[in-house]
Amino acid sequence: MPLAVLDAVPTPIVWVTPPATVAYANRAARAWLGEGGFGPGVSLRNAWPDLATLLDHAMGGVSVAQRIRGPSARGNGSVRVHVEPCPGPEGGAGCVVSVRIEEGGPADPVVGPACAWDSSGRCEAAENAERLRDVAEAAQEWFWETGPDHRFTWFLCSEILPDDGIRPWRALGMDRAALFDTERESPERIESLQADLDAHRPFRDLTYWMRRLDGEGEARLLRSSGKPRFDARGRFLGYRGAATDITREAEVEARARRAETRLMDALNNMADGFVLWDAEDRLVLWNRAYETLLPELAPVLREGATFDDIIARVVDGRAVVDTGTPGSPVVRVRGPAALEACRAHHGRAKGTLEMCDESGRWLVISERRTHDDQVLTTISDMTWRKRMETELARSEAGLRAFHAITTHPGLRLIERLEEVLALGMSQFGLPNGVIARREGTRPEILAAQGPAFAGIGPPHLPPAHQSYCVEVLRRDGPLAIPDAAVDETWCHHPAWTVLGRRAYLGIPVTQGHERVGTLAFFGSDAHPAAFSDAEIQLLRLMAQWVGGEIARHEAERAQDEALEQALVANRSKTEFLANMSHELRTPLNAILGFSEVMAEEIMGPLGSARYRDYARGIHDSGAHLLSIINDILDVSKIEAGQMVLGEERVALGPLIDSALRLVSGRAAEGGVRLNAGPRDGLVRGDGRRLKQVLLNVLSNAVKFTPEGGWVDVEVMRPGPGADLDIVIKDTGIGMSAEDIAIALKPFGQIDSGLARRHEGTGLGLPLARALTEMHGGRLLIASEPGEGTEVRVRLPAGRIEAGSEPLQGHPAPLAAPSSPPVPQRRARTDP
Repeated sequence: MPLAVLDAVPTPIVWVTPPATVAYANRAARAWLGEGGFGPGVSLRNAWPDLATLLDHAMGGVSVAQRIRGPSARGNGSVRVHVEPCPGPEGGAGCVVSVRIEEGGPADPVVGPACAWDSSGRCEAAENAERLRDVAEAAQEWFWETGPDHRFTWFLCSEILPDDGIRPWRALGMDRAALFDTERESPERIESLQADLDAHRPFRDLTYWMRRLDGEGEARLLRSSGKPRFDARGRFLGYRGAATDITREAEVEARARRAETRLMDALNNMADGFVLWDAEDRLVLWNRAYETLLPELAPVLREGATFDDIIARVVDGRAVVDTGTPGSPVVRVRGPAALEACRAHHGRAKGTLEMCDESGRWLVISERRTHDDQVLTTISDMTWRKRMETELARSEAGLRAFHAITTHPGLRLIERLEEVLALGMSQFGLPNGVIARREGTRPEILAAQGPAFAGIGPPHLPPAHQSYCVEVLRRDGPLAIPDAAVDETWCHHPAWTVLGRRAYLGIPVTQGHERVGTLAFFGSDAHPAAFSDAEIQLLRLMAQWVGGEIARHEAERAQDEALEQALVANRSKTEFLANMSHELRTPLNAILGFSEVMAEEIMGPLGSARYRDYARGIHDSGAHLLSIINDILDVSKIEAGQMVLGEERVALGPLIDSALRLVSGRAAEGGVRLNAGPRDGLVRGDGRRLKQVLLNVLSNAVKFTPEGGWVDVEVMRPGPGADLDIVIKDTGIGMSAEDIAIALKPFGQIDSGLARRHEGTGLGLPLARALTEMHGGRLLIASEPGEGTEVRVRLPAGRIEAGSEPLQGHPAPLAAPSSPPVPQRRARTDP
């Protein structure tokens, strides 16, 4: 410390080296005792005997403070001295003596020349000084004294100070006011503090910023307490007190405050309410959202408020739904039961609690207990979610009802449309619904529900320009108007001003890409809210179904009309052919009879062989024409449902042999071999019609089998209970699957050069199939081009007569020709 500083201190300060020699005395010391008393080299043992004992303790490293008699040169008055160990100028032991001049007061009791000793032999003053140092060391505080002019005269502090801390002794001799950091402390506050000091007022925990005396580093924040001292006559002697450097503590507190501020900012920016309860269930902190969600808590919302005080106001007027923990039942209560439910939920601090007030506002409360037994509570407004859940449930119920309506098998179209309208009116909260088709200047109503259509018919419907339907037909999507009266776009529209339709929800009905009508719902009162997305989606689904259903109904109606016209034409044809059967057959029978008489020359020679040939040609042509007419008439009878089977027992062997004999002539002419396999069996059926089936199939087989080919006929039945097959196989030209389909249609002609070489109308196979099916059987055809054809006339097991021996074997696959194939051409199917 610069000696010039010590010279400025008004307190006498002496620097002593062993054994008790003055090394330095400041100006105040020299003025008090004179240059001779405290001059350099003077031994204090001689100049001030009572100080000698205290010097011995200080040289031993013990600080001592005691009131003793002053030096003899100052008389017998007492002074207070403080002896502090301090190394000498050249190292080694030493001490500093500071003198508090209080002359005239009594000295402290001493034993011997300078101090008292306790029973352990130690100097009590030295013991007190050591205790004071220990306290200062442990407390990290400074003990200080000032004189009447407020200049610091004494400090006691720890020997270990932080690197960035203040060295208090540097303030010795300085006025307190000179220590204030004027950059951080305002002049007004410095003036106020100085006024308190001048008024000799005690102070406690005074905080102020002290500038760094070494001119380096930041200012330090001090906390100081002081008590004024007065002598026996009441004269002010200065202050005595303690001070602490609280800069780090203040920085920690500032960081904590900043962290708390950030935390509160974060909590206050939360949309959910947040509350912290201590272990005694008293309110610690809360955020702004909590106040906003529960404004009724304003009178009681304060730190320290009890949970019961708060929750009582929260529950008032609300229903509580305790969802409990997973697996526990859901309970909905009100009043005292609701209060108890909230207390129980808070006690377990698990799960969620839901509350609903009379306005329909829902709150959900979640709580969790911390490790130190505090409870964190969050509260959220779940009104929107509840509304969405309700809307979803309504939407799901609407979709289920819509599905039930659209899939109901017993409802006619108009009934379905009306049910859809009723569902929409319920879902959308609008009392009227209508499905209209665009038709000129006035819409045509297909279906309508609601009081607006009571007793109204087409003559009384409003023109299209007065309704919203024209606007709807201009759109691709829906038109939603919750309240036309307050909507600038629609408040002047005739639909509102003339028809009084205040709320409206409509959408175009489309078929393909064409807008053909509208589906709409409306009412004379405003809708309570905007139409939801779920309602719009349901409306779209309804419109799509309505458009498709109307299109399907119109297609079915057109098809029914076309079918009815075809049936009428077919009935007319059938009736015509049935009625003409007598008129057609009578002349043909005459032609056949007379031509046969002429060909046989029964009435005598014709005179020329050519006449006989002509007669035979006329007979053959007539027979062929009669066969065609009979086939046409049979088909007509079957289609008209007029053909009746003549049921009888039919032996298949004779039936097949008879059919083979009838086609054997043509087979011989074509060079086709006929083979008959097993053909036993008895069936119940119409023998003449079964023979007609076989003749038609055999005729086709012989007709379309080239020379050198063969035709096989056999009866197959795997065993009792099985169907019976009459199998006819040939090695003819065969058919593709497409050709088979054509051949089975009435008058079907297969475009084949070979087929064109044979006459036919295309009725053989269709008639054979129809007659087989009349017997409950099936006509099965398997064929490949160039590989021949296999036809099975399959009769059901119910037509096989009892006692008929079952035929062993299974229907064989399509057989290959038994002779080398000859060049073939595709044939048409013909009897």
